[in-house]
Amino acid sequence: METKKAMPHLGDFVRSLTYKKGHTGSSLAKLIGKSHNTVTGYSTEPSLHARILWDISQALDYDIFEYLSNELNLNGATDKAIDAAEKVKTKQQRIEELELLVRDLQKEVAIYKDLLKR
Repeated sequence: METKKAMPHLGDFVRSLTYKKGHTGSSLAKLIGKSHNTVTGYSTEPSLHARILWDISQALDYDIFEYLSNELNLNGATDKAIDAAEKVKTKQQRIEELELLVRDLQKEVAIYKDLLKR
């Protein structure tokens, strides 16, 4: 049986992120419309509600949900990765079409050059 990875302590993470982004607990509190005591309380919580993380992510311009996703380190593809792979496949198909067109045009140019030489 595989051991599950422990979830990061979100309160600690938010406190650390706040300071890394150049804010204090008070300035973050103002940004998200909460009291300083409420934001200070977050730092002791191992888990925070998604709405709180959403607000903090926007206030600090940092995607906490992406951070959590990366911490999970799962092998499953995300919608973003699937979309990117589909776009790459579409672009590759278009490149192949254009390469064929270029070859055809090169043949035409060679024919015109040959005609001009006559």
